[in-house]
Amino acid sequence: MRGINVLSLNYSDGLSNFMLDFAINMGKHARVSAEKMLSELDHRTTAYKRRAEIMKGKHQLATDMIKRAVKSGIYADYLLVDSWYSKPVFLKEMNDLGLRVISRMANNKSIWNFKDKANTLDSIYKNFQQVNPDCVNRYRD
Repeated sequence: MRGINVLSLNYSDGLSNFMLDFAINMGKHARVSAEKMLSELDHRTTAYKRRAEIMKGKHQLATDMIKRAVKSGIYADYLLVDSWYSKPVFLKEMNDLGLRVISRMANNKSIWNFKDKANTLDSIYKNFQQVNPDCVNRYRD
């Protein structure tokens, strides 16, 4: 279905993979009237809570799931996320929770602070293309 996303929070120890939490998100064009959808349900039910959750953005849903896991005592060395989440606001929130994030950086018009200069991802990449290849990945004794 167009505009529906399922977010999942999984834990892996390298051998096993466990789903800890999930959420459903609807894109703006797929949403129906929230008032109509929610007014038909008792606010104490799980169905009401899930339908209300659908209206949140993906960023907020992911943050909420991770906070619930941390609050429950789940510990992880790293948080591996899709490039969609590699935005400065999300990275800062995860850093504040004490989580190190591994992600491919999103290539969009977002500005990244790199070496105290504002750059786009494309300009950072072009800078690295100019680096002498003989100096890259050489370990000194």
